[in-house]
Amino acid sequence: STEVVARISGSVEVQWSEPADSLGIGDELAVGRRVEIDSGISEITFANGAKVAVEGPASFSVSGPSSIDLTDGTLVAMVPASAVGFHVNRPVVTVSDDETVFGLRSDTNSGRCDVHVFDGAVDSVWLADSGSKREERRLETGEAARGDFRFRKTAADLFVFSDRKRVG
Repeated sequence: STEVVARISGSVEVQWSEPADSLGIGDELAVGRRVEIDSGISEITFANGAKVAVEGPASFSVSGPSSIDLTDGTLVAMVPASAVGFHVNRPVVTVSDDETVFGLRSDTNSGRCDVHVFDGAVDSVWLADSGSKREERRLETGEAARGDFRFRKTAADLFVFSDRKRVG
């Protein structure tokens, strides 16, 4: 059987890409389960205590007991001390963190990925098209980075990630 590592813990006006794949509060997510939402916000709580609010349109999968793969979409992760090391994988960037709150917005069509740190710190690894490490940066409270074909460090912007992300 596939390991269950997270549950749907909140939902705000979620429209699932495939109605047959709809998930409700309390539904389990096993490693490898792909989730696609057209709109709305779905909150996922991992067994280690990490909470991730994903806003559609989005495509993601739970990739392990402490990780999520975000193909497209916007998320905010709230990572307590019990979940230090939680990470988000994305074709352009991998983010791993200490106890922190951070946001990530991903668009595979443009190749763009934004990481904003609201509290704490994250280590971001920006990848080349080949998948090899292109650049590694630590971002701390109030810092942000945009990666597309080059890395730029900017200020974190709370308006990119509305308060609606806090579902639970």
